[in-house]
Amino acid sequence: MAFKLSPSAINLMKDCPRCFWLHQHKVWKRPSGIFPSLPNGMDRILKTHFDKFKNKDLLPPELCENKECKNMKLFNDDERMKVWQSNFKGITWADKDGNELHGAVDNILVKGKKLIVFNDVSYIEVTPHYEGDKISIELADFSVFYNQDTIKNVEESLKNGSNKVVIENGKIIKVAKDKDGITTREILTKKWTDWIDYWAVDFDFENKKEIIKVEKQKKQTGQLDLKKEYEDKWTGDYIFENEWQSFRTKKSKDIELKTPFRKISEKRKIAIKVVDIFGNDTMKIIEVKFKK
Repeated sequence: MAFKLSPSAINLMKDCPRCFWLHQHKVWKRPSGIFPSLPNGMDRILKTHFDKFKNKDLLPPELCENKECKNMKLFNDDERMKVWQSNFKGITWADKDGNELHGAVDNILVKGKKLIVFNDVSYIEVTPHYEGDKISIELADFSVFYNQDTIKNVEESLKNGSNKVVIENGKIIKVAKDKDGITTREILTKKWTDWIDYWAVDFDFENKKEIIKVEKQKKQTGQLDLKKEYEDKWTGDYIFENEWQSFRTKKSKDIELKTPFRKISEKRKIAIKVVDIFGNDTMKIIEVKFKK
């Protein structure tokens, strides 16, 4: 039996091997519970930061200080990175038995002919529910895998009577030290839904192509021609159309985690977009087909 694995599945395997086995064999799925996550705004900040140095063929200062990154550089093939960073395409590796490991990347380091992958830090998990010729999408998890500083480092450097927020293993923790030097820890993220501002679903993602205007390439005639002509060109991507959404309001902080049932009549791709409380979005695309 071949398995298809994702960062979320591997994280489950590390956390609960028995839950992982039952889930992969479609016997039982562990219910979603408290699973702290970091807003993927940090994901976007890091990508922008790394891109500035990548375009100059340099390493960011924090990597230059790491001895393991000596003689490395950032992978600068923008066309390939566009594919590999896509949640829809990403990178897939399969072994001889057909087991697949799939996921998007943030950045890649190059050492000689070797590529060293930085895994994407945000992940959406959804569950489709079928009812005859109708489908409903349930948001099952919004998780990340990110660390910023460590509790140990903060506790050692923290002054008496002060506090600091630490991000460690996907948890946001407030570390405080009182006037007597006694340290306490408090987990600020109570549940994974706390980070979601709103989420939306496009039930027919490939229905509308993303078209842009590009300048036509003219034949060289030897004459001066200042007139520009444009033509439509498909970017290779599609426009997300918000067909359903659930969001927080000032009166209610709760969000719906399952869409109403909607009729589908053929195989299609459905896009799910989650926007965090800082306005940054993460999207997942799934393929579904009509079930009789």
